[in-house]
Amino acid sequence: MLGTWSTLTNSDSGNFKANNFVQGGYRARIGDVQGALTKLRDQVFHLGKKRQRDVVGKFNTEHAKKVHDWVEENFGDFLSKLAPIIRESWRLAM
Repeated sequence: MLGTWSTLTNSDSGNFKANNFVQGGYRARIGDVQGALTKLRDQVFHLGKKRQRDVVGKFNTEHAKKVHDWVEENFGDFLSKLAPIIRESWRLAM
């Protein structure tokens, strides 16, 4: 999930970005899912001492729904901006 987020927001310097595929550039805005993505990153991908122990502060199904909706909306938007010849190569089952 975070890989998709990183690609759509052009925030991963070590991998392909949405800008690499859309002529004129593309960048999804994080908006109101920033908090949910931070919780997801901290809880799932950084299993360190700062990991949230309190249930109230953990990533939950409400956060997951927000992130899911954000990915669906922004990935669809990204696909719609691809040139037809490139879009054909993505062959996604949606």
